[in-house]
Amino acid sequence: MHFNKSVPYYTFFIILFCVSIFLNTGFSQVNKIDSSQTKIIAAARDIISSTRFCGLVTIDDNGQPDIRTMDPFQPDENFTIWFGTNPKSKKVRQIKDNPNIVLYYNDPAGNGYVVIHGSAELINDKGEKTNHWKEEWSQFYPDKDSSYLLIKVVPQKLDVINYKKTIFGDPVTWRAASVELGESRTYFSDNNNPNQLKSYLMFPGTCREALSFYKDCFNGEIVMMQTFEDSPVKVSVELKQRIFNSEFQAKGVHFMASDDLPTNKITVGSNFALFVTFADRNEEEKVFKKLSEGGKILFPIGENSFGMLVDKYNIRWMMECHK
Repeated sequence: MHFNKSVPYYTFFIILFCVSIFLNTGFSQVNKIDSSQTKIIAAARDIISSTRFCGLVTIDDNGQPDIRTMDPFQPDENFTIWFGTNPKSKKVRQIKDNPNIVLYYNDPAGNGYVVIHGSAELINDKGEKTNHWKEEWSQFYPDKDSSYLLIKVVPQKLDVINYKKTIFGDPVTWRAASVELGESRTYFSDNNNPNQLKSYLMFPGTCREALSFYKDCFNGEIVMMQTFEDSPVKVSVELKQRIFNSEFQAKGVHFMASDDLPTNKITVGSNFALFVTFADRNEEEKVFKKLSEGGKILFPIGENSFGMLVDKYNIRWMMECHK
């Protein structure tokens, strides 16, 4: 969605973006910074998740960059980014003429930025519009069928600065750390189906240690780690630093993990589960009900859409709807 109202850092935002477009002449070159692709990608996600708005740059009829503030959806696992817009807007015509675009995310806390070079596609599919919709947009799009159109951005290159994650620019040229996606987009996983299946590992208080070990083994990245202290679950003081939820990613490896609690101790055989995310709550509930037949429901699906069960073959399943 496009907002005419500027955000506080809008002026700075435009200047940096125009500089990025006109001065980054090494567009096709991967920056040789001592950081793995995984680390750079994780750092990009970190910046994007903390930034409500981003800038979308298209090319106008005179070949000049045209920028506006947008309200994007979070990148999916393939790093595809979706926007909603008015089909009569100027950007729609510009994308039809030239699908090459640039996105810019500036961290509001000053921790860095992400520049995404990619191609945009206009999508008018009813199902996709239902999946990519925010209720607060109803006042802008009274008729979703005719007044609402999607922009799908497929990234080709990421430029990332994230001081918090120790991703810095080149000390001589100041060029940001970069990742060329292209054919390697399969690295993120196949997202043709919005439902995703991941392994979920559980540890007896050693999750943090285990993930550090796997990080060294696979040269990977701990994408996310949340302690019980930062979770909605109330635990005693000595358990607050146990891991409530985490995510690990490396080339060809992707799983989630957590620690157990004394009230739900794991044993060999119960220390892993299959974690499925859905794009549709009704589908999640339908699958959950079928899997639970002859099995045992450990946590029924609640308001937060999370549920857990053991099926009749003693396989543990976790489910959640991301919508």
